[in-house]
Amino acid sequence: MGEGGRWERASVGAGVSSPRFPVFDLQRGGQYRFRTRSVNKHGVSEPSEASGLLELAPPPGQSAPSVDLHWEAPPGGQEVLGYYLYYSLTGSGQWNTINNKPISSTRFTAHGLQTQQDYVFRVKAVGRAGTSAYSQQSPPVRVRAAIRAPGPPSGLSLLTCSGSGMVLSWRAPACDGGSPVLGYYLDQRGPDQDPWREVNQRPAETRLHHVSDLAPGASYQFRVFGANLVGLGAPSGPSEAFLCEAWTGEQPGPPYDLQPLQVRSDSLLLRWVPPLYLGASPLIGYQLHVSQDDQSERLKTGQTYRFRVSAVNQAGVGGASLPTEPITALTPPGTREVEAGVDHEGRVFLSYEVPEATPTDSTHFLWSRKQREAIAAERATLQDRGNRSVLTFMAASQEDLGLYSVELSDRPGLSSSYTLTEAELQRLSQLSLQIRNPRVGLRLGWQVEVTEDGAVRLWLQTEPLSAEAELRLVLNDREIASTPRRRWRLDRAGGLVEVMLDPLGAEDQGSYTAQLRDGRSRGQFTLLLVEQREAPRPYFLEGVSWEVTEECGLVIRCKVVLRHLSVAASVSRGRGLDQDPRAQPGSSRDAVWVDLRDPADSDQGRFSLELFDGLDRHARHLDLTGPGGWGSSCRAASLWDQGLPDTVAIMEGKSLCLTCLVEGDPPPEATWLRNGVPLPESPPYSTAQQGAGRALTITMVTAEDSGTYTVCVLNLHGGETAQVTVSVYGVGETPPANALRVE
Repeated sequence: MGEGGRWERASVGAGVSSPRFPVFDLQRGGQYRFRTRSVNKHGVSEPSEASGLLELAPPPGQSAPSVDLHWEAPPGGQEVLGYYLYYSLTGSGQWNTINNKPISSTRFTAHGLQTQQDYVFRVKAVGRAGTSAYSQQSPPVRVRAAIRAPGPPSGLSLLTCSGSGMVLSWRAPACDGGSPVLGYYLDQRGPDQDPWREVNQRPAETRLHHVSDLAPGASYQFRVFGANLVGLGAPSGPSEAFLCEAWTGEQPGPPYDLQPLQVRSDSLLLRWVPPLYLGASPLIGYQLHVSQDDQSERLKTGQTYRFRVSAVNQAGVGGASLPTEPITALTPPGTREVEAGVDHEGRVFLSYEVPEATPTDSTHFLWSRKQREAIAAERATLQDRGNRSVLTFMAASQEDLGLYSVELSDRPGLSSSYTLTEAELQRLSQLSLQIRNPRVGLRLGWQVEVTEDGAVRLWLQTEPLSAEAELRLVLNDREIASTPRRRWRLDRAGGLVEVMLDPLGAEDQGSYTAQLRDGRSRGQFTLLLVEQREAPRPYFLEGVSWEVTEECGLVIRCKVVLRHLSVAASVSRGRGLDQDPRAQPGSSRDAVWVDLRDPADSDQGRFSLELFDGLDRHARHLDLTGPGGWGSSCRAASLWDQGLPDTVAIMEGKSLCLTCLVEGDPPPEATWLRNGVPLPESPPYSTAQQGAGRALTITMVTAEDSGTYTVCVLNLHGGETAQVTVSVYGVGETPPANALRVE
């Protein structure tokens, strides 16, 4: 019954044989009641009771490539001769006229719009005095393609039979009508063209259904309908007549749900579900059948194929699955593959992106491992961002190796796979390490110059540093400050570290280490400065040798007699090791060396060690090629987040223990300082280390023990520092309010 209260017939012709019937051509927003009549050979029954009042609302996400517009007339009873309407793509700023002639109604349907685009609209009134100003623009409206009922399913097949019931499967409709299929309805009939009877009143949510209460020995035909938000689609063709007889054969039944995925010009991926009926023994494999005689494992571009699959057990080959639809070996336009990378936090991820117009409101990405294995939440997180999906590993390791697949929930043809191999994981892990522990880039290592007035200048250059960069200069394991005789400075913009020694004294000789920190980036560069009293021309006493240390370093060493501290090392590819932040050159009175931290297979090659005496170059070579793994597990020393508080308060006479947790490979050493001065290893101070813990104990603290305590953890690959302020208070005094009180 329509809004006017008049009953109208919804079906035409001979009526319907099923208690399911979609009603079309209703007015959107209208309210309706429904009733039914039964018909037999004697006539038509009285109508049923009317249904409740139903309002026809547009289904979620349903719209057409047109927009219904409605607006209010100008206030005050002004005479309006008509209206002009305008539209614009959101953000474009360009307006277009919808109607060439003014319309008198305050409702209009705008046609010819593009799907998957956002539009805004505005209107202008026309009166005898002219046209009004534009109205305010509407909110953005997304235009989506019109949807309709789905097409017919196909390929009804029998998977197993118990003698009183059957399990059926079928293919999804080739066209879903623009909206996902939400369920399926089945009808059955006997082989003698009996009337169709419904099988299920509730929709089957999968393309698999168990039909029960069948007569043993009888034959049945079936058909199936798909339904989406619009309603019930056309039925499939009738199936062949299936005999209701219990399966007892020894061979397995047919696999089902055979789907082609990742169709490319020379390959594709096939996926299926194992048979429900396994036969007399467990499955041992599958046989794949192709419609062409070509037995190669590689497809030919542009050729069309059909596939089917059979399961195999000890008794032999079972029944074949339903064949696929014809598949042409061509990569679809715009196809993209899964990509692997490392994000800004150093986490390994897999990313898949589809064409921007493909996803809908109901679309989501489905990831799996080894085709059907779910990915554990504790191993990785998943985030969908529009037309891109990112699978991020918590801490990628050997447990995560294997094949990963992704597809769209409503379009499995849009899919891709990626195999995470051990070699690829190692590459990504090294990149992750660089991101999580970035190094200050070195342009030129330590240089030694003597000025005209006899002063000695030590300098090195890094990549440009930020204004927050910090320098700590250490001479013979003690941090030094800048003084008039031993001046040092840091030019952050130019990346220049400079030390001026004027004059050079015996106390200035030794090992100089520049420790740089710029945000998360760190760098440590060492120079051994020893005055040469004798100046023979340099020559090599021994050949070049090498070793891989327990600390994961590659050391290239040669015994020499030196005149100047001018040492260069380079790889035959032409890349100087002085440009590599991992390389630490050094020298003594009778030896020169280069220590390469975290060597990888890519560092192998022909190494040259050169000496320059101001006139000539002297070189020795070492060939390090061939297979070999130099290890990649070394890590710079660092402090865990938990550990030292900012401020500690303790009463005089008590004992204080400061403990921090460290990590690194090789295990770091810890040095403790108070107010920048190293603490002696004597009472009342004692240090200890056990596992990841590094501890400093002060017995019977006094007021003199107040100050700033610093722990420096360091290994061959770098280090880190942390500070804590200790406040010692007397009996009756109040400790600082912001301090952690130690009892």
